[in-house]
Amino acid sequence: MIWVLLLGIIALATYLLYRWWIQPVRLMNYYEKQFKEKGINFVKFPYQPLSSPFFEERFADQLKNKDPMYHHKRTYPTVEMVISNHLANTNVIIMEPSLLR
Repeated sequence: MIWVLLLGIIALATYLLYRWWIQPVRLMNYYEKQFKEKGINFVKFPYQPLSSPFFEERFADQLKNKDPMYHHKRTYPTVEMVISNHLANTNVIIMEPSLLR
């Protein structure tokens, strides 16, 4: 009986490792490769599991400077795309409206 419980815990840990770390990192690297091949100017935020680095930066800018895009306008003025994560999902944020066509 203890072996079944142990195998279940190992299976759950393996699934969570794959779902929360391996899969999002692979997808972010895939997008990075595609954007480089197409010559798109982009920024890739580091992967932080169960976090939202792009949106956390927006909230902090809103509270501090009353402009959610304050940091982005001054640091990345020519960026067309942003690769980030939200919890365990990969986000691609389009910053240049002309890319929507």
